[in-house]
Amino acid sequence: MTSEYVFKYLENSNKKVKETLIEGFINNLVVEYIPLYAIEYCALYPNVQKILMKLSENELAVLGKIIIYAERNKQDWVPLGAKYIHVLENDKYKALSEDIRNRGISSSLISNFLFLISNSFNFYNIKKIEDIENLKEIRLSKLNKILKTNEPNIILLVKYGFSYDTAFNYYKRYGIDVMKMEDSLEKDFLLDIKRIIEGKGTEKVLYDNLDFLNNVDSCLRNYFNKVYNDCLYKINDYEPIDYIKVGDDTIPIYDAGVDFTFCIYSYGMGFSKEKPDNYRDDWLKPKISVDYMCNSIINSLNMRTSIKHCVYGFDNFEENDMALLGANDLGTGGIYNEVNVTSSYHHDKLIADVEFRLPNELISNTRFTNNEVYRKRRRIKNGKLEKIKPSYIVYFKVKDVIKDDNIWQESVMAARDFKIPIVIIDCEKCLKYNIEKIEKKMNDFESCYDDIQSIDDVIEMIYSLKSGYKVASDLIDKYLNIEKLYSYVWRIIHHLEEMAELTPRMAIEGINLFLSKLDEEYTKVLKSPYWVLYARKQGYIVDKPNDVIELLVNLREKIKLKLNSKILN
Repeated sequence: MTSEYVFKYLENSNKKVKETLIEGFINNLVVEYIPLYAIEYCALYPNVQKILMKLSENELAVLGKIIIYAERNKQDWVPLGAKYIHVLENDKYKALSEDIRNRGISSSLISNFLFLISNSFNFYNIKKIEDIENLKEIRLSKLNKILKTNEPNIILLVKYGFSYDTAFNYYKRYGIDVMKMEDSLEKDFLLDIKRIIEGKGTEKVLYDNLDFLNNVDSCLRNYFNKVYNDCLYKINDYEPIDYIKVGDDTIPIYDAGVDFTFCIYSYGMGFSKEKPDNYRDDWLKPKISVDYMCNSIINSLNMRTSIKHCVYGFDNFEENDMALLGANDLGTGGIYNEVNVTSSYHHDKLIADVEFRLPNELISNTRFTNNEVYRKRRRIKNGKLEKIKPSYIVYFKVKDVIKDDNIWQESVMAARDFKIPIVIIDCEKCLKYNIEKIEKKMNDFESCYDDIQSIDDVIEMIYSLKSGYKVASDLIDKYLNIEKLYSYVWRIIHHLEEMAELTPRMAIEGINLFLSKLDEEYTKVLKSPYWVLYARKQGYIVDKPNDVIELLVNLREKIKLKLNSKILN
């Protein structure tokens, strides 16, 4: 593979590189040591190219081996590339990296080296290449010296190779739902660093899975890739309900039902895009300015999204697809320009809203904006980057007659162009289904005097429906207007008053749960001050329902007075 071949390939695969490619970046050394897919990626980022052009031949050779190491382990090479490039600015490690190639760059040497550079201050006091080769003996020696320590930072450095601050960032970003995760290496890791962070120690101090430790970010994101992939709506699990003819093409139509999870991309949002002549050609055109796209996760309870044109649905996540995840819109258009090889995913410019949640938890925390999955636009296929294509078109049906709806007409054209099906979400059917679930939970609550969990469930569902049906606001006004909402509140309060006569302590627990749930919803809104302002501008109510709170507090005090009176008598 020559420089000339790579240059022509890039020009054909992505017309945007004419604007972003720096003269001299495609040279014989870069082509010799860096895989083509990594060159394709870097070609979009002039700041990355400038850094790579400053690297010596030895440094490029090591970087290339690190990239191949990541691919071999089905990991994202970007954070490992960032880790290595940052090390080259560190006097404690720079000389070592220059010596590695002369020793012969084996996989084990790369693995040991990546582990040792996980902290910036050279905790293991590595001075020569032989120290990298003798990593296990050095770790054991360090272990024997600190065996009885209870200092979290030292335990983390010995066991995992990274500091308390790094561990805290991992847990904050990936561990919020750890107790609901299925048994896995990733769950064990998150629980262990939680124990260490809290000063509770750890059972076994030496951890040998270096491939996991060297790229924790990638491994944890790949765990969530799999969890989301397993729950997404897949056409092969269902049968078409209809077919429509468009010229010589036949488009299968599917019904989403009421129990679904979709990963969607609303075409044209955030851009001044008009309807294209051919949706497939437009999507696959060789002009890509950013290697990521913003998806959202929805279900029938909360389908919060904005629609400008048709909506693409994706039915799978593969390794390294997912970069960032959050229950709010992450503002990736302007904030994450540095999510590339020069900046790891834990860079301090990333805003606090980034949290990797399990699907149901992500959706239940989605409120006045869509949630966001910032995911790769292209995948590595046969050593090159290939654009990810939608699996089906998702259409939100809000009226009985859809043939004259512009979005429906666009959906049909897009399905024809891509030769993929359309999946229809019947918003009215979904809304009725969820209101029926609320009614059942209300009936369950009112039929006994020891059930308070239903309060939690009902309030959660109400907030999700009210915020999640922006695409069908007329239906919300019809089926879940303010009078309907307050009817549920009065029913709950009335039954709590009944409980106060028979099970007063349970009634107080129910009131406390109700108040706690309102606080929780308020916390979801207050998570980001920026989004509070945004929500108010959108007309979304972000204040607590003080009238309901006052009623609940007064009822609680009344019950407490009765209890105290009985005790005194």
